[in-house]
Amino acid sequence: MYPHCNAHWSLFAAHRLADRKMGQLVTFELEQDIARFQQQFTPD
Repeated sequence: MYPHCNAHWSLFAAHRLADRKMGQLVTFELEQDIARFQQQFTPD
């Protein structure tokens, strides 16, 4: 588990073929973990 989360989470890599963009998708089991992630995440 991620040290700042209370439950399991998953991180997926994505590659969109239409415009060849890369990205990530993260899923959480608990809504409180979503809020904590959104507060602490800083995109590059």
